[in-house]
Amino acid sequence: MAVVLPADERGEPTGARLGKTCCGGVPIFDLLGEIAQAGGLELVRAEIDGDAQGVNAAVVVRRAGHDLAMVCHPADALALAVRSRVPILASDAALAHACPADQELRAHAVRRWLDRLRPVDFEDQSAGG
Repeated sequence: MAVVLPADERGEPTGARLGKTCCGGVPIFDLLGEIAQAGGLELVRAEIDGDAQGVNAAVVVRRAGHDLAMVCHPADALALAVRSRVPILASDAALAHACPADQELRAHAVRRWLDRLRPVDFEDQSAGG
């Protein structure tokens, strides 16, 4: 498994665009966080996988020492994991759907994107405007 975060077609972090829209904050994620806390749930990780139909995902939550994988949309799994600062695990099958076919191009694009990635790119922009 690999740790992966999304980028747009220009290689810019997806999170960098969130503050440039009219809806930079996503209140549903705040609500989910409050529900999880009230229910004694801890987000452990996001798991991204793939098959012949495409990419699928789950978030893994823990309560009283027991883990439960909850199927969700891949973008939601990534967003929740980034906001919660938990690992994102992506299988080779998932990465096969997300990467350019050319290995050299992929390595260069990923390295360039990772070099520019900053934690602030994924911060909640709703509070600061």
